[in-house]
Amino acid sequence: MQNLKLLSYEAESKVCILAQKYQQLSNKYQQLVNDNKLLKENIKLLEDKIRMQENDIIMYKLGADIKNKQKSTDIKYKINELMREIDTCIHLLNE
Repeated sequence: MQNLKLLSYEAESKVCILAQKYQQLSNKYQQLVNDNKLLKENIKLLEDKIRMQENDIIMYKLGADIKNKQKSTDIKYKINELMREIDTCIHLLNE
């Protein structure tokens, strides 16, 4: 009878320990689920930020291309203006 009570107490003790470990693991699991959710949200925000920065880069490149084309146009205009001045000078010299 004494052995039976002792085995019963041991079994009860082990069940309590298992219940505590189960509770700890459940809490840890829930914490990991929450952490995972936060990390996924953070990843989404960072991916959105990357997309926005990629769009900014494209816009900057387009702006630089337009600026370079504008410079080319300005240079061509200036060259044409100088050519007209040279032609005028040559014409004056020939007179």
